[in-house]
Amino acid sequence: PRLIIASSAISFTNHSFFGFIEETGSGKNLKIRLKKAEQLLKEWSKNYTYQKNKIRNFYSMDDVEVSERKLNDYFKENQISYAFSLTSGASRVAPFLRYKRIFAYVNNNINRIAKDLNLKEVSTGSNISFLEPYDEGVFYYLQEVNGVKVVSDIQLYLDLRGYMKRGEEAAEFLLERRLRKQW
Repeated sequence: PRLIIASSAISFTNHSFFGFIEETGSGKNLKIRLKKAEQLLKEWSKNYTYQKNKIRNFYSMDDVEVSERKLNDYFKENQISYAFSLTSGASRVAPFLRYKRIFAYVNNNINRIAKDLNLKEVSTGSNISFLEPYDEGVFYYLQEVNGVKVVSDIQLYLDLRGYMKRGEEAAEFLLERRLRKQW
């Protein structure tokens, strides 16, 4: 999995893949491992923004906690591919920020979701943002936290780095608390 993610990262940077992998052994004993994972992730984040996805903003009268529960239940009941990210994802895996806006990647059916849940599409003052992914990679290595799907820690880091409202701090918190432990 790390090499798949690494190859995606390389496509976003101007670096050679071979600067980030290390080979040991040969033949059947050949092992390839990712080295400089943190450096690769930081380079990737310089060339990535969640805003490249199509973002549709909505308003709900419910508070964030109630809205997230309703969305999660709706997604499951209707078998809709989804994953919470940014503030909504970080609050579950590495709580650092208080937030009033929900972010969820959703593959399709946004008009139906909005209609069924009585969400109003708005240009300002949104408290729910659906991100239509330009790439299916956001759904790779999803994690489930208390029955809620969240993007992978790497995807969450990338999304947070580009989030203006203390996102960079939250990304660094995630890096310290979770990602470095995996390397």
